[in-house]
Amino acid sequence: MEKKYVLIVDDDPDTVETVGMMLESKGYEVGKAYDGIEGEESIRERIPDVLVLDIMMPRKNGYVLCAELKKKKGNKGHSHHTTHGCRRIDAEDHLVTCRCNVHGSR
Repeated sequence: MEKKYVLIVDDDPDTVETVGMMLESKGYEVGKAYDGIEGEESIRERIPDVLVLDIMMPRKNGYVLCAELKKKKGNKGHSHHTTHGCRRIDAEDHLVTCRCNVHGSR
């Protein structure tokens, strides 16, 4: 069975490493990006099964990246993704999880 791929996008390296280690210990394959632009590039290379997305980041924040992912739904022809279930985890530096459903080829 293929491991589920989780992409973590957060500008705090400690958060990325901690969450990454926890997910890897549970059998997930983990990708890492350190701001919204890196996250977007990583998503173009490989669409994650689950996206763990920080909101407050330099260069491109999580709200903008989430909105762009929703807006791009269906634009590429070969594959598209929709973003569901964004929720806040903490009041200062909002951490959200967005489940991406992928349709078409990977």
